[in-house]
Amino acid sequence: MSPGLEAILLDVLRVVFIFTGVMTLVPMLVLAERRISAVIQNRVGPNRVGPMGLLQPLADVIKLLFKEDVMPNRADRVLYSLGPFLAFAPAAIAFIAIPVGRGLQVADLSVGVLYVLAVTSLGVYGISFGGWASNSKYPLLSSLRASAQLISYEIAVTMTLVSVILTAGTLSMVGIVEAQRDAGLWFGFVQPVAFVLIFIGGLAETNRAPFDLPE
Repeated sequence: MSPGLEAILLDVLRVVFIFTGVMTLVPMLVLAERRISAVIQNRVGPNRVGPMGLLQPLADVIKLLFKEDVMPNRADRVLYSLGPFLAFAPAAIAFIAIPVGRGLQVADLSVGVLYVLAVTSLGVYGISFGGWASNSKYPLLSSLRASAQLISYEIAVTMTLVSVILTAGTLSMVGIVEAQRDAGLWFGFVQPVAFVLIFIGGLAETNRAPFDLPE
């Protein structure tokens, strides 16, 4: 096998492994969020499907797969169907530059932070297209509200990341991880204010409580 083909196959294996790991982790995090939110709000969380409700994410996936796909009569069918893909694809593509483990990275980009910020910012187009392509004023207004939230918090998160870049002295995602290893502590302890701002901005960017109004 030629070195070039071997490198391509290795990259493909990394992509498959990372994507599978992320897709497996997502339902676990959703279940954890729902259980933690239930405890905080003094109510009962998912506890019916499977032992202690552990199979609830699987039940949710099956339900979503069999739900009716409703499309407005006057909607632009192409753009309306393309909206969810445009919202999902940037988040998945961003993992190309994110080191999820030692040697588990598709590409070590010298401008990895800028790449991740640029790619993830494209997710707002999926929300905008979904609202606009419906050809109805109310979905359009709601998509604009959701887009406004994403854009506004994105600016704060981007500016906060500047402190991380200055502390690490590099734009490479691997370089930032290695800088924390060399320093012997996470930059969250070095830049506590930036950590809090990025955490809050991350909740708003992903529409999690208490910033889940766009949902």
